[in-house]
Amino acid sequence: MLSAYAIFSAEGAEIFLNTQSILIVVFGTAFVVMMKFTFRQWLGAFRAAGTAFRSQSDNPDELIAQMVELSGKARKEGMLALENVEIEYEFLKQGVRMLIDGASREVVSEVLYKDRQQFLDRQTWGTKVWGAWGEVAPAMGMIGTLVGLVQMLVDLSDPKAIGPAMAVALLTTLYGSSLPM
Repeated sequence: MLSAYAIFSAEGAEIFLNTQSILIVVFGTAFVVMMKFTFRQWLGAFRAAGTAFRSQSDNPDELIAQMVELSGKARKEGMLALENVEIEYEFLKQGVRMLIDGASREVVSEVLYKDRQQFLDRQTWGTKVWGAWGEVAPAMGMIGTLVGLVQMLVDLSDPKAIGPAMAVALLTTLYGSSLPM
């Protein structure tokens, strides 16, 4: 993070932006990772990341208190009394709705267990996909470095061509090593 600040806080930071390098590293990494996973798993990684950044951890004390309140109300007034109760936690809300609709405890338990397992599976695949990004990006940076070096070595007689080609080589290494962070 400090290196990004050092680069982009100085005048002339635009020299650190190179379209060719970005294309090699970002799109190259994306395509290689796509080959390692199904398209659904690859897209699911973005949803999993979104969920991870948006979601907040449930407060167990509040959740337990609400469950105790709901069970007391259901015992005193019956399950239908829970229809008008505002339930904050989506997972709990789903289970209570199923109980109100007359589903047995076993069915509710099985459905909620499967939903939880599917959520964990999606998160696990998302973790695997993002891990692959972290593994592949440095390699793509090295491939970009080789592309830049080849461009540089093709025309050593023109000193003006050496600088831009060397920039591609160095910037793709920088991007490839920075992307996994």
